[in-house]
Amino acid sequence: MSDFTLDFNLDHVDTSTNEKAKMLLLDSLAAVLSGNRTSDIEKVIHHFSTADMGQSVLGTGLVNHPYIVTVLQGMAMVSEELDEGNALAKGHPSCHFFPALLATAIEEKIDGKTFLEAFIVGYEINARAGSSIQLKKEIHPHGSWGMIGGGFALGKVLGFNAQELENLITLTSSFPMVSLWNPVLEGHQSRNLMIGMQNMNLLLLAKMAKAGVTSSPENVKVIYSSILGESFDERKLVAELGETFYLNQSYIKFHSYCRFCHAPMEGTYQLMSQHRLAPDNIESIEIKTYAAAARLNNQEPSNSFAAKFSIPRAISDYIYQNSGFNISATSITVKEYPPFTAEYPKVRRTKIVLHDKNGVSYEGYSDHASGEANDPRLKEKMIEKSRVIFTDSFDDEIASNVINHFMNLESICDISNVIEPLMGVGQTNVGC
Repeated sequence: MSDFTLDFNLDHVDTSTNEKAKMLLLDSLAAVLSGNRTSDIEKVIHHFSTADMGQSVLGTGLVNHPYIVTVLQGMAMVSEELDEGNALAKGHPSCHFFPALLATAIEEKIDGKTFLEAFIVGYEINARAGSSIQLKKEIHPHGSWGMIGGGFALGKVLGFNAQELENLITLTSSFPMVSLWNPVLEGHQSRNLMIGMQNMNLLLLAKMAKAGVTSSPENVKVIYSSILGESFDERKLVAELGETFYLNQSYIKFHSYCRFCHAPMEGTYQLMSQHRLAPDNIESIEIKTYAAAARLNNQEPSNSFAAKFSIPRAISDYIYQNSGFNISATSITVKEYPPFTAEYPKVRRTKIVLHDKNGVSYEGYSDHASGEANDPRLKEKMIEKSRVIFTDSFDDEIASNVINHFMNLESICDISNVIEPLMGVGQTNVGC
């Protein structure tokens, strides 16, 4: 992995991989901005006074130390469940390091090409880390294996030599956060804070590694094979690294719910449309799915954050958004179907059974959702998603310029110039 990090450059990827990486970067930025304007993040920001110097929490006017800004933007990035994801990783590779990478690029005035190369390095290693590690069922992936790829990304962008990079990786792989599923399902946002803290730790640990602080390289094996994980296949960490790019399999989210909700949401409504079932004629809905998704079965989530991890609530909301009719989440049940669990994560299959008020049942299956990597219009949809988010806080010109700059990062001399308009500074010259 160190050799891959040190040697990698954009000449090693084809045009489509290059473009997909820029899409994921733009989507990550949009997720941060979307989160920054939510009431929950605004409440947190309210407790920090602005400073004379530092970095800006995008779109808010708050200026503070880069460490604080990184914590806040890490929280924001995952608060709306709109950040990208990767099925092979069984999680979200970008959120674990994007806020830290962005803060570093701004602070060090990094050019767009280097920024993009560091992102690809971190993403590819993180996606493989998620794929190689089977976490214990109680452990939520946010805050754990993302430190591995995050360390390589920061080492790359900072130009670390081989020894400095080795120092950094022994540290970052030794500092996972223990994020549990239960607090998420109950509606607590400690998971979001862990992503923020993890990104801040990356900034801190990079300086420690530069100073020669180290940890044991064996820690990563112990942590993920027996403490946080059930198994850890180290071979997957380097399998086809630099040859096959996992980011090409990443999805973009267009619903503000956990990805496990998306196929049941869309599949249920499609089955209703297929059989021309009016929402007010539906008595109940059964969802049978793989174990990881089946835990999202709460029919009465305690708050809006818990609702993002409730398949019954997600289906109810989606039907209302599309029809204006409210089907109670209490009429929707979710259970595990072991054959589907055996297929996960290669296939994320869901069986949907609709029962109407006349006693007739209708069955359907769904194994995909909008935003999949093979969608021929994915780039177009992702850019429109970003534009909607940006124009909620900024004018059309700023939104268009930021989108164009991110989709042409190789021509950018200084990332901070691209980000400045999102801080309220206005347009600057970004070209080389």
